[in-house]
Amino acid sequence: MSRTKVIAIANQKGGVGKTTTTANLGYALSNMGRDVLLIDYDSQASLTNYLNIGLDDEETYYGIYDLMLCALRPVDPEFDESLAAIDYKNDNDFARLCEMCIHRPTYLARELQTVDGKRKVVDVEREFGFDLLPSHLYLSDYSLEVSQPKYANDSVGGLRLYNVIQRILKWHEYDYVLIDCNPSLEIMTMNAIIASTSGILIPTNLDLLSTRGVTNLVDRIGDVQELMNGINPPIVHMGVIGILLNLYSERRRVDTTIENNLNMFYPFKIFREKIPESVDAKRAVLGGLIYSQIHKKAKTQYEAVARELEETLGQMEKEGQKIQYLERKMNVVEQPEDTQDNE
Repeated sequence: MSRTKVIAIANQKGGVGKTTTTANLGYALSNMGRDVLLIDYDSQASLTNYLNIGLDDEETYYGIYDLMLCALRPVDPEFDESLAAIDYKNDNDFARLCEMCIHRPTYLARELQTVDGKRKVVDVEREFGFDLLPSHLYLSDYSLEVSQPKYANDSVGGLRLYNVIQRILKWHEYDYVLIDCNPSLEIMTMNAIIASTSGILIPTNLDLLSTRGVTNLVDRIGDVQELMNGINPPIVHMGVIGILLNLYSERRRVDTTIENNLNMFYPFKIFREKIPESVDAKRAVLGGLIYSQIHKKAKTQYEAVARELEETLGQMEKEGQKIQYLERKMNVVEQPEDTQDNE
């Protein structure tokens, strides 16, 4: 049985920090000595661009689309001769495909070095420390193709990404696979949720629209758990790992009020560690870096989240699978009357 933890970072609401969470959590885990693979499973390719791949319109690269396409059907040589020559079921060909599609993303670090006898600041290429299966706009084409009746009615349709990841893990057994999902509950996101047997981490901002988006996702996760229990042989899916609060400020009364309401409303973990709000999150992207690399408190917090994640996963393993039915203690998380910042 694989030791790998496969986790989806998901929320049907956009702009809640899924991509930032995936990149920074992957960075924190890799700094802890974990072997990590990130998968960008969104055709917008935000995580891919965030990690400095695909920024040039002329840049060509292979990624998750190509891996999924080879797993789905034979590739037309007119589309890509290299992919057409690969037999997905052949182990040697699959290893070659993984080497084509899985990247080691890098960034430019400014360092003081001696050049021609003089001390100069130079740009040096460095690795973030994890692997990436990048995305591409073509992934939206894949989504349309697998929605066709001849594929949609396939008995293994929901397990497509699960099967691809399990095949990757026979080639390289990572400690963690983190999947950055698109902001929806359509077929691709459901594929990612099914594949993430170790559970779903749900990031959210501290606003009503973001927190309300969690409810439908939790319901779908419960459906996935029942579906996978009914497979022969059954596949254990651990359900919801917890909710991670982004852009949090203890000085804002509304943030602490919504946090308290979330703890009352949802029957699973709200992470005690939270991600602080800062303009450095946007500034990092402009410099080709990630939030943790330029903001000391963010680095500390993501490392704390990584430790809490490992602690939580260990506890979940001890307790065994629990199908997380949402106990509706309230219909919505109510907006507090006083929403002014206590600055």
